[in-house]
Amino acid sequence: MFFIAVQFVDILAFISVLLGVEKMSYNPTSNPFLRTSMDYIPLTHSLSNSLGIALIVFLVFWKLKDKTWGIALSMGVLSHWFIDFIAHTPDMPLIFNSYKVGLGLWNYPWIAFLLEVGFFIGAGYYLYKGSENLKRPIILMTFLVIFYAPTMFAPEGEVPVAVMSILSLSFYIIFAALAWWSEKKKK
Repeated sequence: MFFIAVQFVDILAFISVLLGVEKMSYNPTSNPFLRTSMDYIPLTHSLSNSLGIALIVFLVFWKLKDKTWGIALSMGVLSHWFIDFIAHTPDMPLIFNSYKVGLGLWNYPWIAFLLEVGFFIGAGYYLYKGSENLKRPIILMTFLVIFYAPTMFAPEGEVPVAVMSILSLSFYIIFAALAWWSEKKKK
């Protein structure tokens, strides 16, 4: 659940792009992190709406599970905005589609890439350091890094936004399944 929570706004964004509600486009640049232009993403990526999405997640999981689940998952959802704020160039709206901010770590692709891979490995270590069986978590972390690497090394070229959205959603499903499998107890 936590794995999905931190990616939930991106999942919603790619669905809304496929539905034509939000807009992304190709940006011809050698920097692989800046090839997707976030033209209009206020419903999923504005701070105000991220707070609203996190509140809805909190209320749903408080009702379905308990308050602790609601708090933890809503914090995961909201954390995505703050991580994006560090990475994105100024295209992250504060209120709906206004006051766009971003610190621009993506302007430094190698630093961004290495930090992200380091985050995968560090988070995996933190989450699984006390586990009895590390085989599945290591497989999950390995797949995350292997499938993330082409982001940095992909040749320059336009990928239709619909194709990118469908591929991204497919990877979210695959990795959520791998995360669930890595947590599942052997019988």
